[in-house]
This record gives sequence, structure tokens and C-alpha cells, in this order.
Amino acid sequence: MQVNFSIDSDRCNRCGICSNVCLSSILIQDPITKIPTVASDYKVFCTTCGHCESFCPQGAIKIETPEVEPFQGSSIDRKVSPETVKSLIVSRRTIRHFQDKPVSHDLLINLLDIIRYAPSGFNLHPVEWMIVKDPAVIQKLSSATIDWLRSLQEVNTPDEFAPLLPVISKIIAVWESGEDPVCYHAPALIIAHADTTIHSAGYDAIIALSYLDLIAQVYDLGTCWAGLLQMALSGSPDVLGLIPLPQGHTPHHVLLIGNPRYQIYQIPKRPLTRISVV
Repeated sequence: MQVNFSIDSDRCNRCGICSNVCLSSILIQDPITKIPTVASDYKVFCTTCGHCESFCPQGAIKIETPEVEPFQGSSIDRKVSPETVKSLIVSRRTIRHFQDKPVSHDLLINLLDIIRYAPSGFNLHPVEWMIVKDPAVIQKLSSATIDWLRSLQEVNTPDEFAPLLPVISKIIAVWESGEDPVCYHAPALIIAHADTTIHSAGYDAIIALSYLDLIAQVYDLGTCWAGLLQMALSGSPDVLGLIPLPQGHTPHHVLLIGNPRYQIYQIPKRPLTRISVV
């Protein structure tokens, strides 16, 4: 990756913070001027995490690389009350009943732009995104998932799908009644996918989708982790073939998203947190 550093010596106050926070230790302070310089032998190890930029109190450091783009948003504002964050988290509910209305394409793009700042191992950010809004495609995905569930009843079920066996008949009965127990008539799906050879991508996908899961509420959207569909995508070539993923990519999870049909009024009970201290 080509990385270009720019350090403004006039603005730099020689505090050394950038050197301290640099994970790869490629920024070192000149022993005489105390101005940070790039250790050329280690430049290749830069992950472009942006810590040096973010923590510089003078804004003296800039990183430029063709692979990254700045965030087009307002200045930093972290003045969110703890109670607001707590309420957002504990009041979050899985939404399985959506309004019959589309989700703004611009809004979905904005949400995905925000979550590119979710943590990623070694700042790789390997996850790519597919938005599915075509009702016909969503219907085909649900139908093909039901067909796959039927097939599990007829063959020796792989161990990873064995927990489904006791509930398959009920799921199929719900489908045959006219409901959709797979995609729940959601107006949009967001699929996280990545190069199959990047083994950390699954973790990155779940982290980013967890961010999206919470942020969506602020925009009056509800979400549901489409577990049945994800299992079908990993277990059925027929289901996987319905989405045009790039060659060599694996789908890591699917989030249903749309405007909730019903309002949330209460926070349910949950087991107490189990904690140990070492």
C-alpha cells in the first residue's frame, strides 16, 4: 500500500503523542528537533489506522493513500450522555414486522459509510457490502431457504445444521400459511461478504454489523439478523447462487432492515450478567 505522510513542522508542538500511539512504531522523534519522522525501514508496516492523525492536538499530520477516503461529516462531538447510550442498547429489539415501504437508498449508503469506521483487525477492512432491495430477489431467497430446509429432512443432516431439525416442520408450516419466517417481508437486506482467503473477515463483518444494528435505531429503522438465511447461504449452493457475489467471496452475515411496524414501549427482563475477575 502506498502511504504518503505529511508532517507540518510549523504546527507540530513536539509532544510525542503520535509516536506513542503508533502501533507499528514507524513514527520516531528526531533526537534533536523532536519533530516526528517516518522510519523508512518500517514504513511498509503502516496499517493507515490514522492514530497519529487522530491524536495529534495540532492537526500537524496528514496521511494520504489511494485506498482511503475522509469522512464527510461534522467535527468530532462525543457529548452523548451515558444514559442515552444505555437506553439505545437495552431498548434495541429484533424487528420481524416491517412497514410496507422502501428504505431510502441514500440512507442505506449513509449508514454503510458510517460503519466503515468500525474496528477491523490490522485495519484491513476486508468486508464489502451488498444491498438487496428487489422484492423478487428477497422472495426467491426466502423460498430457496425453505426448499433447503425441506432437503435437510430427507438426508443425513450435517452436524452444524442439526439444531434446526426439531423446528424445521414449524418453519415450513409458517411459510405455507403465507408468512415469511426467513426474511420477514423486509424491504431490504444488507449482506456482508469478503474474500474467502481473509480469515479474520467474519469477525470484522459481525463487528461492523453490530454497529449498524445499533445505529439504525437512530434513523427510525429496525433490524433483524437473518440467521436462517445465513445458514442457507453457507449450506446450499442454490441459495448462494441467487446473489451475485464477486468470485472467491464468502457471505458472512445478513441483516434485514426496514421501518418497524410496531412501536417499542417496554424493556424486557434479561438474566444478570455473569462476571468473573482474575
